[in-house]
Amino acid sequence: MRFFTIPLIVSLTMSWCSLPVRAQEERQYTLSQVYRIALKMNEEIKITEEQYQQSGHAITKARSAILPHLSFNFLGTHYDRSVMFPMDQEFLEMFPLEIAPFEMIPQNAYTMTVSLGVLLYDGGRSWNLYNGAKTNKEMTGNNLRLTRQGILLASAAAYYIVIKAQKEVELTRQYLELAEKQLKVAQSRFRVGEVTKTAVLQAEFDLLNSRSELIQKENELKIAKDRLSSLVGIEGDYQLAEPTSPPIPEGALDELITFALQNRLELRNNSLNQRLANMEMGNARGRFIPTVSTQASFLRQNALFPSKEYASIGINVAIPIFDGGLGIAEMREAKSMQVQARLSRDRLVKNIELEITEAYLGLDSLTEAVKTLEKLVQLAEENYQLVSRFFAVGEATSLELSQALNALDRARKNLTSLRYDRHLAILNLQKVVGIFAAEYIY
Repeated sequence: MRFFTIPLIVSLTMSWCSLPVRAQEERQYTLSQVYRIALKMNEEIKITEEQYQQSGHAITKARSAILPHLSFNFLGTHYDRSVMFPMDQEFLEMFPLEIAPFEMIPQNAYTMTVSLGVLLYDGGRSWNLYNGAKTNKEMTGNNLRLTRQGILLASAAAYYIVIKAQKEVELTRQYLELAEKQLKVAQSRFRVGEVTKTAVLQAEFDLLNSRSELIQKENELKIAKDRLSSLVGIEGDYQLAEPTSPPIPEGALDELITFALQNRLELRNNSLNQRLANMEMGNARGRFIPTVSTQASFLRQNALFPSKEYASIGINVAIPIFDGGLGIAEMREAKSMQVQARLSRDRLVKNIELEITEAYLGLDSLTEAVKTLEKLVQLAEENYQLVSRFFAVGEATSLELSQALNALDRARKNLTSLRYDRHLAILNLQKVVGIFAAEYIY
């Protein structure tokens, strides 16, 4: 029994160890999976998420200036001796009082104080700071969505570069197979004396060129995968699934521009920036307005002077008289910020209109180019088949066959590249309209 147990354990162990390797070799990612990995692993997104968390803490800090402040203070003191009243005989001689001596301050004294401070009025500056913090959090949230959107679009671009590289490796292998077939035909005809040595040399040249190109394309594929891995965070070897064509935003050019001007996050942030500029103006004006606050406290101690316990309340009114021109400078700065926000919006609207126009017309051009290249590929395939048959019967030269093969290879690769460029152009149009990856960034 022991004799059969050892090989069985070794066999099971080897099979178990090989499972992760096979699973790793068979890994395949879709574009949506790459999006999710990028959202989870990308450092820039994580940094922006931390900024969003910080903006939430800033709201708490701003709110604390509006809410009442309650504090408790305890002070314990040990003296070298207690203080008695009357203090001594000389004091009694100067101020004859019929009072028994008592301990005014004990040797071990303590004082407990509870204080409540409330800001009554400061010209609205504290509320402006609080509302400004909330507005800033909303802006930071939009920036986080824009960061996610930008990373996802960059991930899609890197994804399509890998897909194109994979497809070019596949097409180059097909080109290599045709070149090998061409060489066999040329060698066969050369042996029977139907063609010269030139035909064989031309076929060998095409074969060597295709092998060299295959090595180059495989290296380009490896580099493209490394770049995608660095951007997204994918580890190990993997394959990418063939993507489907993304949906084209519906509507005419003017309709897309109108939609974008209502939904682009950059315009929302610009509106929030204008709101912040108005708040800054309110803060600057509030500097010229008096500040009113109140302070209430309750004290308890074990000393008799001035009393064992007492309460107090006070009102503080601070009236600005001269601040060295700081308030005026802040008002002028806030006014400049308001003008700047309006000008920024005008420029942003023009840029958005231009971006959508370029993306819309660029997609239209790529669509027509893909249709044209599809016809060219059909013609190139028919031409290669005809020239190949003619070459087999001696009615076409080796140079004509080589030219037909190269023309077919270029047409196929150009069509593949343009198709994926069109996919990216659709994603770019979605981005400039304001709908790209909406299900991932919110």
